Amino acid sequence: MIKVENLVKDFTLNKKQRKEMGDDFKNTKTLKAVDNISFECKPGRIFGLLGPNGA
Repeated sequence: MIKVENLVKDFTLNKKQRKEMGDDFKNTKTLKAVDNISFECKPGRIFGLLGPNGA
């Protein structure tokens, strides 16, 4: 069994990335990709976690 609890992932944005993302991210230093997610995958099961772009 695989069990994940309270998973968090932040990415640091450089100046170029913030500019490409637009005015909403102009003063943002980090981008939270995953915020406090928990899941459990029991034996014999397949689990996929996909983002908005399918990655």
